[in-house]
Amino acid sequence: MQNLLPSCTQASFRSSLLNKGSSDAGLQKLLDEAVDRIKERLFPKASFPTPSARFVHTVHTAEGLTYPILLEASQRIAQRPETVVRALVGASPGEIVRGATLPNVGKIFLSENEWCIETLVHEALHSLSTFAVRTDLNERYRLVIEGLTECLTEHLLSTCFTDIYDSCLKAKQTYCSLTYAYEAKIWCAIADIVGYQTIAPVYFWHGRSDWESLFNEFVLSIRKTGCPRFENILETPGKLAVMARLHQECGRRMGERYGKIYRELSERYDQVV
Repeated sequence: MQNLLPSCTQASFRSSLLNKGSSDAGLQKLLDEAVDRIKERLFPKASFPTPSARFVHTVHTAEGLTYPILLEASQRIAQRPETVVRALVGASPGEIVRGATLPNVGKIFLSENEWCIETLVHEALHSLSTFAVRTDLNERYRLVIEGLTECLTEHLLSTCFTDIYDSCLKAKQTYCSLTYAYEAKIWCAIADIVGYQTIAPVYFWHGRSDWESLFNEFVLSIRKTGCPRFENILETPGKLAVMARLHQECGRRMGERYGKIYRELSERYDQVV
């Protein structure tokens, strides 16, 4: 499979990426290529559930700057200064925002000079997900969604963009670093056992907004893999966070298979993030 970008060192990679994404047309081409890889590797029917709309907005940044934005419907992705992207999503003070998706208008924003292919793929996945329609789930299950998104991002980068993954993403404290490590490891361990094709329908938009039913169908698929007592953690609330309960349920029902994979992933992530 042809890589989205050539093999390179971290410094030259960032230069190559930023040069290619410096124009609106170049950035759109990068997004189109990322979507192609998503379709090839994860979900052939992947599509944007919300159309890209004309977006006119004035941002008032935390630094007191006024920044007007005008994007036509034909432009789905754009770069803007990080302070502007932070204001668009209402980020907390001190929070670093490398990219953001605005599903209600079908737009992706990348923080200028502070994003990497990891960011672009991560935001592309968000834009193709059921959660772009069911935005009410983002607050309730934020870490579930972000961990699953980063799991799928890691899978794509490690299988489609291996040169980039090896030369860039293993550097710590960079804009290329993988995020949501704890949650991503749980999802990647599950995927290693049941397959990414089993996880894909619970993530990608395919005409169904009844996500809770999709998750229950996902649980039924896990039961068919040899874990007949696997519980739907969304229906069995507890004091622990949802991802912690999912981690525990996997340990109980999947046993040492899950534990071994999770430990191996932990060792890999210790080198990457």
